[in-house]
This record gives sequence, structure tokens and C-alpha cells, in this order.
Amino acid sequence: MKILLDKIGRLPVGIIATAIGLVTLSNIYFGLGYTWVKYLSIVMATLVWLAALLKLILHFEKVKLEYKQVIPASLYATFAMLTMILGSFIADYFYGIGKTIWLIAIGIHLIHTVIFTYTHVIKRFDKESFIPTWFVTYDGLLVSTVVGSHMHEPLISKIIVIYGLIMFILIMPFMIFRIFKRPLAEQVYHTAAILMAPGCLILVSLLNVYQEPNPWILYVLYIIIFSAFIYIIYHIPQFFRFSFHPGFAGLTFPMAIGTVATQRFSTYLIEHQHLIIGEFLHQLTGIQLYLTTATVAFVVYNFIRMIVQSYRKCI
Repeated sequence: MKILLDKIGRLPVGIIATAIGLVTLSNIYFGLGYTWVKYLSIVMATLVWLAALLKLILHFEKVKLEYKQVIPASLYATFAMLTMILGSFIADYFYGIGKTIWLIAIGIHLIHTVIFTYTHVIKRFDKESFIPTWFVTYDGLLVSTVVGSHMHEPLISKIIVIYGLIMFILIMPFMIFRIFKRPLAEQVYHTAAILMAPGCLILVSLLNVYQEPNPWILYVLYIIIFSAFIYIIYHIPQFFRFSFHPGFAGLTFPMAIGTVATQRFSTYLIEHQHLIIGEFLHQLTGIQLYLTTATVAFVVYNFIRMIVQSYRKCI
């Protein structure tokens, strides 16, 4: 038990992001009729969530130390994001409990955002730590509107979507400039893939929350998403030239939500009689699903391998 608790204290924040990517990917397979894939992924994500909760409770001092570092602090938003996803799943069976968890997760994310902004933006801003993980904090809230269609909270959802769009517009130009001017270090190199996530979250949220979203906003968003996807594909050889480390988690959720965004936008285009481009994106969804499955499987396998090896060293 002592070994287990010690290991929980060393839980990398990236494993929470990987759990989010795994569940997001499983939702696509669920739509294809593979229900076991989703349930297995939910079980794995729940175990990660419980481990993260124990770390927050039993190793709070260590969490505080990590929170003083910009990059780990920005990634702690993933705990609230995973809570939103689990709340949404629970709501399918116990609506009141699931919705309450979903609302609490939104509150946790907002509190995190305020603390992060004061600590790492207002109080002391470090341009070297201004990397794509900031989108996890400032646009991760949109996970609530991606998974919360059945929560029946239109006002809250619209406010969140507008907020997410504003954050995206404010941060993205500076982030792109930063990445091209100052290349990312090895330990955070994979976070470049996160550039695809905020646009995807906004696009899917717009389609969920608004009956007839502005088509031009959707078109612009998808051009950005597609450009980010090409950027990721081009850099795949560079991403995998490194030995595995928790930073690889940065590839999982962006590729998974990118697949969801392409799938949803393809359906939108076909429904609006843009059949050629809609069918093209439908086929692209298959390619993205193929690549995302391989990537997520690789990262999940290596995290499990890392955990198993760490236990063997203690025996």
C-alpha cells in the first residue's frame, strides 16, 4: 500500500490527458457500434481519475509545488476536463448525479483558470513557458459543451462557447508566433499538437449548442483545424524520434478531438448539400481514426509499461 501511495504521488499529469484522449477516441468507436471499447475506456479513465484525486488529496503539498511551475499547472485543467467527461457518462444512467458532477467540474475548471491566470500571467509571466498547454487551461472548458448536449443548459453552454472562441482568438496568433520564432524544447515538443485542439472544441461545441451556427465561422475554424492536422502529419517523424516520456500525452487528445471535429463537420456539410467536400472529409475521418488509434495505443501502452516497470523496481 505504501508503494502504491508513493507511486500515486508521482503520477504524471500527462496520463490524465491521455485518459481524455482515450475516452474521446472510444466515443467514435461507440458510434460505430463498438460499445465494449467505450466501456473499457471509461473504466481505464475512471482509474486514472481516482489516482489523480488521491494525488490531490494525499500529496497536496507536492501538487502545490507542481502548480508553481507553469507547464504542469496549465495541465492540471485536465482533471476538471476528465471529470466533465465522466459526469456526462454517468448522466446517461443517473442524470441528476451526472449533471451535478458536470456542473462541479465546470466550477473547478473556472477556479483553476482564475488561479492560473493570477499566478502565471498577472503575477509573473514567463515567455519561455508560454506553450500550447495554455490552451488546456483556457479552452479546455469547452469539453463541457462537447460532452454536455444532454445537460439542457443552453445559456451556460452558449456562454462557454463564446468564452472559448474569444480565448482562441486572443491566444492563437501569439502562440503560432512563439512556436515559429522559438522552437519548443524536447520535453514539451509534442505539445505543438495541442494547436489543433481548441479549434476542434469550438467547432464541435458550436454544432452542439447552436441549431444553425454561422457557417463562415465553421469554415474558418475547419481551415485552421486542417492546417494544424497537416502540421502534425508533417512533424510525426520528429515527434517519434524521441524516447517515450510523459510529454507524448500531448498527441492524444488533439488527434482524437480532431477526428471528432472532421466527422462532425463532414456530416454538417453533407446535410447542407456540400456533398463533394463532405464525402472527402468523411474519408479523411477514416484516415484520422486510423492514425489516432495507433498514436493513442502507443501512448497508452507506454504509460502502462512505465507503471509496470516502476513497480518491478520496487519489488
